[in-house]
Amino acid sequence: MRAVLDAVVDLVAESGMAALTMDAVAARAGVSKPAMYRRWSTRQDLVIAAAESRIGPRTVPDMGDFRAGLRAVLTARTKAYRQPGIDRLLAGVRGSAAEAGAERRARRTSSPTAPDARRRKASRPTRPTRGRAGCRAFSRRP
Repeated sequence: MRAVLDAVVDLVAESGMAALTMDAVAARAGVSKPAMYRRWSTRQDLVIAAAESRIGPRTVPDMGDFRAGLRAVLTARTKAYRQPGIDRLLAGVRGSAAEAGAERRARRTSSPTAPDARRRKASRPTRPTRGRAGCRAFSRRP
């Protein structure tokens, strides 16, 4: 799957986020789209995984001195951010996060069926709970 993540970084570096489609990534990486979708269900997940693969995990070395540890972290981050294409990729990560947040908010607030479903559920008569004894009596045959 390294080929897929490399393809994402290359496409974003060459043409920006607009050129990043699952079809383009699959063609560049030489894999099938179903193989990609098994691992990354959305384009946002794919972009985030590509960024994580290039930048690496954020680790803080225990050097015994806060200043030395901070300097090591900042040096490592600066080196990671200076790689070719990372600036566009990080912009894509921010954009993907914003898109995902907007989609979640839109689904939560503007679902046309949600209020109707709540009204229908509230207007239905409720059946009393029978309990274990009631269920046994209900399931017996005369």
